Order: sequence, then structure tokens, then C-alpha cells
Amino acid sequence: RLSAARLGDLLAGDLRAFGGPSTNEPLAGRIRAEQVSIVLRSTLLGMAANILNAATFVIAVWGSPDQTKAILWASVI
Repeated sequence: RLSAARLGDLLAGDLRAFGGPSTNEPLAGRIRAEQVSIVLRSTLLGMAANILNAATFVIAVWGSPDQTKAILWASVI
């Protein structure tokens, strides 16, 4: 069972849950920084993919009775 303290350790970069070594605070900080860096690099690509998918869907249903719903949906995401 995952306790709140254990979850906090995992989020802080403690690798013991995965069979890795215990991390000290400077190493845990570097791990967190790398995790944030990976998320930031992936965010732009993910957003661009969502926009492209929404545009493709709107084009696919253009002229159908669901055109207005598709445009509204695409504008929300």
C-alpha cells in the first residue's frame, strides 16, 4: 500500500521503489530538474499534435450535420 510519505518520497526522486539506490537531496534535486525538463520539452509537441488532430477531425466532418459540434469541440481543446 502506498502511504502519503512514500508517495512524497517517490515524487521527490527517491529511486528505492524501483530497486535503485536511496537518493540524497542534491541528487533528488537534479532528478526533479531533469523530470521537469523532459515535461517541458514534450509539452509543445503534445500541444501541436492535439491541434493537428482537432483540425483533422473538423476537416473530416466538414459538411456533415455534426460540423458545428466538431468546431465547438475543437475550439475548446
